[in-house]
Amino acid sequence: MARHGVAFGNSHFRPAYSDRTGSKSRQLQISPALERKWFEFDRDAVSGVLDTLQRAIDQGATQMEMIAAEQIFDSILSKTFSRTARRLDRVLLELKRLVIGINGATGYPKPQKD
Repeated sequence: MARHGVAFGNSHFRPAYSDRTGSKSRQLQISPALERKWFEFDRDAVSGVLDTLQRAIDQGATQMEMIAAEQIFDSILSKTFSRTARRLDRVLLELKRLVIGINGATGYPKPQKD
């Protein structure tokens, strides 16, 4: 299930959007410095959420690995815990790649001209 923020795909919620009527569509003029601050704020917020998620997944995977190693349950269930922990480790790697991409982003995407 895809979940998107308010601004996803809707230019009404993006910075510098003006909903004026008339013969010509206009955009507010936002200084590059202000837009940069907005972008850095957004990037830091997303990065923080992903960091929190990574920590939670890492803790969960570690707990599952310990449960599997202690063999508290029968071997089939212990193997399931072990497999699930490995899957969580793979998800963690994907999230780390995503964070690298986010940290390398330099600004909002440019609006497409219709």
